[in-house]
Amino acid sequence: MVIKPVAEAIAVLERLPHREALFCRPVTRGRYTTVSANRMNENLNDFRAQCTRIGFPVPDVDGEPWNLTTRQFRRTVAWHIAHRPYGTVAGMIQYKHLSVAMFEGYAGTSASGFRAEVAAEEALARLADVVERYEDFKAGVRSSAPGGARTDNEFARVQEELQDFPGRVVDERRVHAMLKTSARTLHIGTLNDCYYQPETALCRVAGGDDGPMLNNCRPDRCTNSTITARHRPGWESARGGTERALAFVGLSDLQRTALREHLSDIDKALEGVEHANE
Repeated sequence: MVIKPVAEAIAVLERLPHREALFCRPVTRGRYTTVSANRMNENLNDFRAQCTRIGFPVPDVDGEPWNLTTRQFRRTVAWHIAHRPYGTVAGMIQYKHLSVAMFEGYAGTSASGFRAEVAAEEALARLADVVERYEDFKAGVRSSAPGGARTDNEFARVQEELQDFPGRVVDERRVHAMLKTSARTLHIGTLNDCYYQPETALCRVAGGDDGPMLNNCRPDRCTNSTITARHRPGWESARGGTERALAFVGLSDLQRTALREHLSDIDKALEGVEHANE
């Protein structure tokens, strides 16, 4: 099973008379020899010309066919990775860069404004996430974790101020305007959402204010953390992994104690989600 764009791409490939030219082929009989970058770029542009001939034209730029290169696709993928929550860390790993800053530079920090476009898209994505959580709140979904009450109180304040109750139509632009403040501090996570406030962030015990330190997050204890039913699959997965680790033979008593304490924390987080929505 594949998504619709992939199925459409395969259908186009099946109509091409020389579709094999799009894929790398060794230029010698050597086991590890690959097609050079220039040769692959030629194949890409031949593919574009074939698409035009069979009725799937690639738009021209300034009246001239765009010269496709493999690097353009790599940068496009980098843009999409950087657009996602925590994408800069994933991008650093995927592109084998030595630091997050290096990947951010690759994703775009030049005068072209590419990185600014990423930041703008991230802001829109965060706002969309906040609006979605606000709609969940109106539907009766409540938050747990130490920061859950603060989040629910903020949503309740917005709902009250806008009189956004069943049977009443509220201007969508007003809703977005009211929720923009929350969107600026929202960081989406698998186990929780972080509405980051540096003065109360447990991950910032050493000081500083460069945003949340995700690898030092304590989602079940930090007052910036809020957990809802949408995070339940992540916690259940963590519980399953911990239970499997406890089944290993040869663990020391200290290891088993640490795993049991971790399992207890996970169970408390899941219980908090259940109680919040009873």
